[in-house]
Amino acid sequence: MRRTPEVARAVRASSATRPALAAVIGLSLLTAGCGYRLGDGTAPGGEAIPASLAHLSLEGMKRHAPLRQALKSALRARGVRIVAPTQAPARLVVGGEQISQRPVVIGDDAKTREYLLTAVVEFSVRDRDGVLLEKQRVESAGSYLYDAKRPQFGDSERERTLQHIRRDLAQRIIGRFAALGAPAGG
Repeated sequence: MRRTPEVARAVRASSATRPALAAVIGLSLLTAGCGYRLGDGTAPGGEAIPASLAHLSLEGMKRHAPLRQALKSALRARGVRIVAPTQAPARLVVGGEQISQRPVVIGDDAKTREYLLTAVVEFSVRDRDGVLLEKQRVESAGSYLYDAKRPQFGDSERERTLQHIRRDLAQRIIGRFAALGAPAGG
């Protein structure tokens, strides 16, 4: 039996996709085996967000503050709906973010080569009846390299480090929600 050119191309194409398919299946099994789950409403430690926080308002920060954006994104990824304060059964009140920077590596020429950024923020969670979670403080840090000959590179590294720190702060805040009660849907 002789193959037509179309059949031969289809066989070659399916042979070429077999390794890719095997890789996808392998990755699926690997991530399932290590406990990874997509968007199931769990905090970083695996604890579910309490049902009492399924709808909440985010207060205490300017509307376009980078930490606020990181928190909104992380909360939405866990199925939390951000609503207006008048509609919210619970409020996440976040104080001003405090960022400090200090040199950690000084070169032979007495110029800073690496900086450590530390961000600290206080937050509390309240409902209509009072405080659900007393004021708490979370902190995150990261370092970045700085080259005085290319300051724009250092500035972009600083911004990238701050983005990472803010995402980490958001995860730490959300991780504390698990202590507030029974999980949503459970």
